[in-house]
Amino acid sequence: MMYSPFAIHGMDDALGLKRTRLTVAAFIYGVIGMTLGLSMMIFMNVIDWPINIGGKPAWMGPDFVPVTFEITVLITALGMVGTFLYINRLGPGVPGDLIDPRVTNDRFIIAVEVKADETRSKITEILQSHGSLEIRERSK
Repeated sequence: MMYSPFAIHGMDDALGLKRTRLTVAAFIYGVIGMTLGLSMMIFMNVIDWPINIGGKPAWMGPDFVPVTFEITVLITALGMVGTFLYINRLGPGVPGDLIDPRVTNDRFIIAVEVKADETRSKITEILQSHGSLEIRERSK
């Protein structure tokens, strides 16, 4: 995994990372918001407290569009914020797992998970041959 103090476009493809599924989560939150908004307005205006205003029917589809849109956007935004906090483990009271504090300032970090000692020495040799400034080992 590579850590950088700023975004590098195209790095996901270079590292072979899969495409994010956040768009699917946003769509699901949007459908939940739309369903919640429509069902709330239908219940209030048609079932619970129908009011006869000038002989118009209680169920008027175009009248519900603005409120449905706004509730859809609200629920989607709140859901995405919650998803962001959950995925990045940024909730209150959760300890941070920062590899090195300098990565948020001016350092690039390459983290390699190693299982065998001989692989560790090969990786250290490769990094040193390519001009690495600092190599540190950290156990979980």
